[in-house]
Amino acid sequence: METRNSLIRVQWVEGTALRAMQPSKVVNSVPSPEDATSRRNHEHRNDFMKGIIFTELIEMIESAFSVDIMEQIFEDCDLESGGVYTSVGTYPCEELLAIVTRLSELTGTPVPDLVMAYGNYLFKRFTQLYPQMFKGVTCPLNFLESVESYIHVEVLKLYNDAMLPTLGVTRITPVSLHLRYQSPRPLAGVAHALIQGCLNHFGNTHSVRRIAIDASASDQNVAEFVVEPIGAVT
Repeated sequence: METRNSLIRVQWVEGTALRAMQPSKVVNSVPSPEDATSRRNHEHRNDFMKGIIFTELIEMIESAFSVDIMEQIFEDCDLESGGVYTSVGTYPCEELLAIVTRLSELTGTPVPDLVMAYGNYLFKRFTQLYPQMFKGVTCPLNFLESVESYIHVEVLKLYNDAMLPTLGVTRITPVSLHLRYQSPRPLAGVAHALIQGCLNHFGNTHSVRRIAIDASASDQNVAEFVVEPIGAVT
């Protein structure tokens, strides 16, 4: 009888099979008829996310913790998807939150710490999966300024049904930025972690801090950050 642990993982990146015959809930990224139906059914929902966010989270959990922990999470969480994701599929944001919350409960690691670890991991993975988006960029400020005008444009070429957040960027000084994240999904913590991952990638010359905004804004749907040189007086 087939079990969860007997599922075959075949994840393709730029046409290359990274792994096969490994226990996982990640399946081939070639879209299935079910994926197409799912996209049609959910295309009006702005709280859905591309499957690559889920597949990379699963990879991180299996690597940093264990396959058994990941399987326990699938057993414990009532996931609409059944815990089966493809990188090109579209899935409810609530499933991502449920997975991280249950991981925190099972491991005793605070959710904010897990989110920060995931954002750092995800940014590093993006540099490996999409090196063309980082070609010629040596400054974190320049990269962050290009998110809306270039990075998101390129992402939509890969995933034309992706529902992306917005990241407004203002150059405060020649060496510092003000960022405003806004999304229908409550993932400001992930945005914070991705920004930190960006700074780590470019040599840790800058730091990021979240700043207080209008209390009427949803805490995790809208967030503002300042990126400035390490050691700057605030």
